[in-house]
Amino acid sequence: MNSIPLYKQIIEDILSRIHDGSLQPGDRIPSERELAEQYLVSHITSKNALAELADKGYITRQKGKGSFVSPMEQLQMIAEFNSTVNHRTILKSKTIGLIMPSMKTSIDQQLLNCIEEELNATDYILAVTITRENQELESAAIHKLRSGGPAVSSSSRPSTRCTMRIS
Repeated sequence: MNSIPLYKQIIEDILSRIHDGSLQPGDRIPSERELAEQYLVSHITSKNALAELADKGYITRQKGKGSFVSPMEQLQMIAEFNSTVNHRTILKSKTIGLIMPSMKTSIDQQLLNCIEEELNATDYILAVTITRENQELESAAIHKLRSGGPAVSSSSRPSTRCTMRIS
């Protein structure tokens, strides 16, 4: 059972969509009625969620028209929004996630060594998760990396080409 109040859960979901970019400035937010139906809550619960989002500056409400994500200029004035966006931007631009089922063989170790050597010449960092061949851990690791923002980025500089020797 989730101990977070229902209206707070709605707020968290909408904020998550704003932070991940699936809701952009100017996009329409579902109405109080639509949110109530979507989350199976009362009209007053969805109204409270939208009111708090508006009070914090994340959305603007226009009577008879609906609620909309605030313009970027307004969002950037919200300290929490800036810290979250900056954190995700840093992670997305500087972290490469690697999920490996094991580190049992010398090939696994050589692969990791080569990747790490290549990244040493850049400003990227490597986030490694070893799942010990457990599918649940692998799914959790993928979710964690995707929500945290690491992204693989290709570089235009020539590679130093790390070679692996297989005996």
